[in-house]
Order: sequence, then C-alpha cells, then structure tokens
Amino acid sequence: MQKNILIVFALFIAIIAHSQSEEKLTQKDEKVLDMIASLPEVVRADKYIIKVTNHQRHLETYIDSKPTKQDNRYWLTVAENNGINLVPHFKFFVDAKTYVISYWDVSNDKTIPLRVWRAHHYYAN
Repeated sequence: MQKNILIVFALFIAIIAHSQSEEKLTQKDEKVLDMIASLPEVVRADKYIIKVTNHQRHLETYIDSKPTKQDNRYWLTVAENNGINLVPHFKFFVDAKTYVISYWDVSNDKTIPLRVWRAHHYYAN
C-alpha cells in the first residue's frame, strides 16, 4: 500500500514539474532570465561549478514567480542541478517595470540592492 502511494506521489510531482517546464515564456521573461544569467557573479559561479564537477554540473536560472497585481517583481533562482534536486546558489528579484535587480538574502529574509550586495559579498569584474 505504501509503495502504491509513493508511486502515485512521484507521478504527481513529475506531472507538476512537466507542466511547469512547458509554460511558455514571454520576451520579458526571457529578458529577465538573461539579465540574471549574465550577471558577472552568476557567470563566475557557473564557471566554478563546471570546473569543480568536471563539466558534470552547471548553474540554471529559472523563474520562481512572475509579477502579479500584489507584487510587481519577478522572483528568480540560480541553482545547481545535482541530479536529485536543484540546490539554490542565488535568489534575485527583478522589478517588472524598471528591470532593477535586487538580491534576496534568504537567511535574513531581506532584499538588498544589487550594488550593495556586490559591495559586501562580491565584486564584479
């Protein structure tokens, strides 16, 4: 009985993941994804992951949520696919109107302007 429940649960998760991956992206979605994926900090981290995993892993940028009437921001994650799950490395917000990028400090539940985050955590080359 438990095995059947686990199989049904696994299928349910697979269906949800497939339906989310099939969602059409708008030009604006693509622009926001490209903005985050091309940040020097993200590019540098991706190169590092590729190197230390002997080209077995890399970082992926995906949209967690799109703007709504209540929140005019894209929420994005840059994560490493380790074969079992996605391990977040960075979390960002992008304002849908101004395209201003902010870093989300998950541990402190705080939004930090990109320039401030860079000054305290990374430097862009």
